[in-house]
Amino acid sequence: MSLVALLDIGSARVSGVLISPTADFPQILFTTDIPVILPDKADTDRFFKDVAEAAKEVLKNLIKSGHGAPKQTICFLSAPFYASRTNVFSKKEAGSFVCSQKLLDSLIEKEIKDFPGHEILESSILTIYLNGYRVDSPIGQQTQEIEFSHYLSIASAPVLTQLRQAISGVVHLSSIQFHSSAFVFFQVLDSLTAINKNYLALNFNGEISELSLIWRNALRETVSFPLGEDWLIRELAQMLKTTPEEGYSILRAYQSAHINKAMEKTLAEALEKLRPVWLAAFHEALNRALANSFLPRELFLLGKVGLSPIIKQWLETESWQNLMLGDGNLAVKIIDPVIFASLYNRIPQNSDLATLVEIIFCDTMLKHVSRH
Repeated sequence: MSLVALLDIGSARVSGVLISPTADFPQILFTTDIPVILPDKADTDRFFKDVAEAAKEVLKNLIKSGHGAPKQTICFLSAPFYASRTNVFSKKEAGSFVCSQKLLDSLIEKEIKDFPGHEILESSILTIYLNGYRVDSPIGQQTQEIEFSHYLSIASAPVLTQLRQAISGVVHLSSIQFHSSAFVFFQVLDSLTAINKNYLALNFNGEISELSLIWRNALRETVSFPLGEDWLIRELAQMLKTTPEEGYSILRAYQSAHINKAMEKTLAEALEKLRPVWLAAFHEALNRALANSFLPRELFLLGKVGLSPIIKQWLETESWQNLMLGDGNLAVKIIDPVIFASLYNRIPQNSDLATLVEIIFCDTMLKHVSRH
């Protein structure tokens, strides 16, 4: 079967996975990643050029693995490579009318008409309500009222052009697609949660974290803030006077209780100093995401194995009394392979969780996403 290359394009690195579709779960053939060094000065042109060059080198590494060249390349863009918004549209008449694709298209026409210098990544209707009831197959049904949420994401046309040129320079016949990371994470979570579920989704990744609000199973808001996993590892390494690689190893040992008492105390003190810094940034992002909504009781967290428990503990011990009805406790659920085990016959062991989310999206969600 045709090979597929998945490129995760983030603020700190470009990762690549070569997969082969199979009957149950796509087979991971090879993985690679290349770090992207942020320039000392705010030189965005150089940064985007470096990212495109990293994408090119990642693809070269995938091909050099000896499995063959991909026929399709799918790129997942993290912040700051895209912008998104969700709008709610409605139509109400005294008499009944038919919900048609033409009608839905006419309602969102102005939303997607023109973005100078940008390209649309996703234009998707997430949920549709007819006469106040959610309907999965609304086309052709009679109704007096329609309400639906529409997700739109866009990216800079020059940046996408750079990426296309870099990719096509390595794999000339590969088709190229782009998707926003928030949309991909939401689509996978949507298959794991109940209908009309309200929750938060946090992608703790790279230099920049992304927080999304999902309300009644619609992706309402996504906000990014510049304190991701690389920030945490780098800050801890500085406090411990070691390298980021060694710092992350110490964190892994700390989580598995394989660390001496002296280092455990030192690490705990360092984490306690970083906790209010990260929570302050999270609070600011949360306030922007919630707008006029209450805080949901659940948060789904995607991050590295050695870091996710730390973020979970910080969030669950924080007081959310002023934002949430009831006792103000936030339940954080870490995304792990066990959660996906019920959906697939075979889940690769020791796979990067972000990669698993992207593969699941490609394997199933992409076939069912509504496009307009």
